[in-house]
Amino acid sequence: MSKFITLRNLSRFLDKIKGIFVKAATNTTKGHVVTFGDDGKTIIDSGFEIKSSVPANADFTNTTYEAATTTKDGLLTSTDKTKIDGIAEGAQANVLESVKVNGTAVPIADKAVNIDLSSYAKTSALSSYAIKESLDDYAKKSDLTNVYTYKGTVNTYAELPTSGLTEGWVYNIETADDTHNIKAGDNVAWNGTSWDNLSGLLELDIQEVTESEIDALFA
Repeated sequence: MSKFITLRNLSRFLDKIKGIFVKAATNTTKGHVVTFGDDGKTIIDSGFEIKSSVPANADFTNTTYEAATTTKDGLLTSTDKTKIDGIAEGAQANVLESVKVNGTAVPIADKAVNIDLSSYAKTSALSSYAIKESLDDYAKKSDLTNVYTYKGTVNTYAELPTSGLTEGWVYNIETADDTHNIKAGDNVAWNGTSWDNLSGLLELDIQEVTESEIDALFA
């Protein structure tokens, strides 16, 4: 004959199951690892305190680990860790085997190489370089006297110097001067005989648009 649990007796059934586990767990300590006993009901306290997540296959035994050696597995020591941290990323155990200067081997001693340059770069070795004749095709200081040299700013054209002038001197003039075709802010350069306006002259015939011309656009 089949049986079924009603809502009325389901609560009692659950209380019975709860009672079994509560009773079985009476002799355990909070925070300890527990396991079922041989009867499948009793919960046994392992005595191990849970400090962090415990793997499902953890083997709770007292284990003493020793430092690793070149022939035996073990733990990394603080000395070994310091040595490893001191090795740059990507470093390789390369050994310098040979150093040559102009094809001649230089001895390596105590991880160092001494390259003696006493026989190089002597005055006699440079006798054919940088001689006077080799520089005749290059500009001299005297060849640069006609290069523009900015000398400063004057307020008016009349304040420009009139004596002791050197070709290439340049001055800025702040005030317009219609007599000399100078606009405010023009730069002039001494060409050896007179002041030359570097800004050039640009005549623009610009007139205001009249109202009638605007009206004509919309007629």
